Amino acid sequence: MKKILLIIIFTFSLQTLIKADDIKDFEIEGISIGDSLLDYFSEKEILDNSKADYESKKFIRFIPYNQSMKLNRYDAINFHYKDNSEYKIYEISGGIIFNNNHKKCKIKMNQIISDIEDVLINFSKIDRGTVPFLQVDSSGKSIVTRVKFEKKNSGIVWVACYDYSKEIEDKYLWKDSLRISVNNMEFENWLNTEAY
Repeated sequence: MKKILLIIIFTFSLQTLIKADDIKDFEIEGISIGDSLLDYFSEKEILDNSKADYESKKFIRFIPYNQSMKLNRYDAINFHYKDNSEYKIYEISGGIIFNNNHKKCKIKMNQIISDIEDVLINFSKIDRGTVPFLQVDSSGKSIVTRVKFEKKNSGIVWVACYDYSKEIEDKYLWKDSLRISVNNMEFENWLNTEAY
C-alpha cells in the first residue's frame, strides 16, 4: 500500500499545470494550430477528404476518416488549411454529439469553459449567450449557445452548443453537438469577411 501511495504522490509531484499564452499552445487531441497535417495524416488521405466548400476558396476543410486517428475526447474532428500552405493547420475543431439534449450539452460546455479559463492567459472571454442560428436556419428554430476566448495577434477559441431544427438535421445530416474550435486570426478574419 505504501508503494502505491508513493507512486501516486511521485506522479502528481512531477506534473505541472501548463498555461497557454498563444493559440499555438492550445491542443485538440494533441494537435495545434501551425502544425502540418502531414505530421498526422498521409497526403492521399488529406486530398481525398478535403473540400473547398466556401465562396472564397482560400481555405480548405479536411475531415479525416474516423478510423485514421484514435480520438480520446471527441466524436469528430476537422481542420482547415490554406491552399498552397504545405497543409499547415489554421483551424482545428473537435465535436461531441448531444442528440436533442441542449441542456446536457450546456452543462458539458460550462465544464470545458472552466477548464479553458484555467489554461488560457490574457485571453478575453465573451459570452454570446443563446440565440437563433440564423446563418444556417432562417426560420430561427435552430439555436446556438457560444462563448469566445480571444487574444489579439494570437487567435480565438470558440466553445459552442448547437441545437439544430429537425429540418436542418434532415437537410444536412447534422447532429446537435458541442464544438470547440481553435482559429488563428488570419482564418477567423477570412471566415468573417470572405468565406461566405
